[in-house]
Amino acid sequence: MAKAKKHGLRNPELVAYLEHRNHYPMMRSLINEIFISNRVSKFRFPFYFLPWNLSLFDVYYIEKLKKITH
Repeated sequence: MAKAKKHGLRNPELVAYLEHRNHYPMMRSLINEIFISNRVSKFRFPFYFLPWNLSLFDVYYIEKLKKITH
């Protein structure tokens, strides 16, 4: 992954995860990449401190930030 970043890829994990469409780390990486200019917050259920593979589900809230134009 360090080699890919060295060659200019901003998010090499995203490229690697595209082959596994329903894989949780790919979904998380895709959400963060697509909504990079927005505010993204995540809530894990039932307990936030559990790792992703032991929780029931994650809820993502995406807030579109307003662009300031003059």
